[in-house]
Amino acid sequence: MRLLIRLLVLIAVALGLGLAVVVYYIANPKLPAYTPAQQVHYLEQWSAADRQTYYFTPQGTQVKGLHYDWFQALELPFSQQRFAAPEYLARFGFLVDPAQKATPDNPGNLPVGFARHQNPGSPEQFLDITCAACHTGELRFNGQAVRIDGGAALHVLPSTVPTLRGGSFGQALVASLAATYYNPWKFERFARNVLGADYEDGHKSLRADYKRSLDMFLKVAWNDTHRGLYPTEEGPGRADAFGRIANASFGDAISPDNYRVANAPVDYPQLWDMWTFDWVQWNGSAQQPMARNIG
Repeated sequence: MRLLIRLLVLIAVALGLGLAVVVYYIANPKLPAYTPAQQVHYLEQWSAADRQTYYFTPQGTQVKGLHYDWFQALELPFSQQRFAAPEYLARFGFLVDPAQKATPDNPGNLPVGFARHQNPGSPEQFLDITCAACHTGELRFNGQAVRIDGGAALHVLPSTVPTLRGGSFGQALVASLAATYYNPWKFERFARNVLGADYEDGHKSLRADYKRSLDMFLKVAWNDTHRGLYPTEEGPGRADAFGRIANASFGDAISPDNYRVANAPVDYPQLWDMWTFDWVQWNGSAQQPMARNIG
């Protein structure tokens, strides 16, 4: 009996250590260092106002109920560094200009494609990741950067499926969301940052609203993992975006029978001349404008 107890204790310790290793690597993704460009050069095709409109106009999405100000107040799991700091998000491959400043269109000074979505008649503002996030590219040479508006992105955006390799924005975001909720000191800092003078009256309802958003992220992560929807670890620039969008639109929103494995070896296409094509998407499945913009 005593031997059995010791064996069970050893198994529990081993499982605990294994879980700790997994959590550590999920919460500390392997990311390249951020090296800011000496200067970002913009092609003479759009005005600065046109570019701001493309980069930061919301397109109607809500990232799992995540409020814009919540995103700005998030910390990394094991530090007080801001998750939404431009220099941190740039490590996932999102585009920032070292000279950029907060603007009315981009009050959080976030990378290209991180916008605010607000429904008519509602005071709530949600994080909205727009098409510009995936359809804006950049070339680097000798410390200089050339921005390619409408080009292909090279970030690691979508996956929430936990892996020891890490490096995915989605995985890192869920780790920060969970750490903020379950660490009472971190959540208090978060709530005071979000609520300011309304902390005493609003922190309980904020925690409940935040938990609903976190549950949505965790539900998607569990669903994607146990169904094996995304078996390929996508690197920079690679994503079966059409497959992911179809799973969200027809699987999450309509019926689980519509889920399909999404692992096509494709990347984000450039946008120029897209309007001249009769059919778009990598499988040639979309012809009319509504289907083209289903994402």
